[in-house]
Amino acid sequence: MPKRSTEAAAISAADYQAILARHNFRQSDGAWICDVSTRMGANYALHGVTGAPAILIMAVDEGLISLEWLTTKIKRAIP
Repeated sequence: MPKRSTEAAAISAADYQAILARHNFRQSDGAWICDVSTRMGANYALHGVTGAPAILIMAVDEGLISLEWLTTKIKRAIP
């Protein structure tokens, strides 16, 4: 079975941490953007991000998706 195309998308732990710092985000903010637990957000900071969550983080970092737009789509409160 072929791999999903999003598996090629990856952000290293160092790059993920740099993105968080550049936007003044906490690990829990990164987790909220990806709709994962805060524990998983901490895991991203240690091991990096792959797949669709990496694409979301990259899109926010590049200004393609705004936080305002995300707040209209994600119903879970920001931690």
